[in-house]
Amino acid sequence: MSAAERLTTNQLARVRIAADGVITPARTWTSIDYRSVTSPSARGTVRWTVERGAVGHGLRVWFDATLAPGIGFSNGPDGPETVYGAVFLPWSEPISLAPGDEIVVSLSADLMGKDYLWRWETVVTAAEAPATVKARFRQSSFLGAPLGAANLRRRNPESIAKLGAEGRIAAFVLEQMRAERRLGDIARALQAQFPDRFADEAAALSEAARLASRYGT
Repeated sequence: MSAAERLTTNQLARVRIAADGVITPARTWTSIDYRSVTSPSARGTVRWTVERGAVGHGLRVWFDATLAPGIGFSNGPDGPETVYGAVFLPWSEPISLAPGDEIVVSLSADLMGKDYLWRWETVVTAAEAPATVKARFRQSSFLGAPLGAANLRRRNPESIAKLGAEGRIAAFVLEQMRAERRLGDIARALQAQFPDRFADEAAALSEAARLASRYGT
């Protein structure tokens, strides 16, 4: 698989797929009750037995929302188009599916910082030989994120980790905080240490306060 193919087949797409473009019946991947949910992440396994022959290209994920008894909406293929785009998770390559083939997908969405990391593992077994794996894909949106040369070097375990300009500022302020200095004194020291970065004490105080709010007690 080329680098371009690896990127495109591990990226989520927001598409509109008509109902007749869906090969298998819908299955529930996970249910979320916002009155009691404790984790922003979700995972689950779904299974299908193929009912009609077709070529499969991936997974379409949508939601059915219940707002109150008898009141809700959906961005599924049978409903009207909404502002919420459904997610399409492509397979690494198209698969010719025959009636009776079994599809098993383990799907997870984990909140990492501000974004979700999606992972989907697909196993397709043949109807005439259940022990025969027709296709197996392990995919992740992490693999769909293009990495420049600089990022690749930073991920090399043999590379030397160095602080950048922002890192040096943060390290300086944190060291001052560890000495339990007053915020005003930290700001004056910060401005004196990095005069090219902070034109005056007020700018230094703003940055020192931001870091103290984030890392302090």
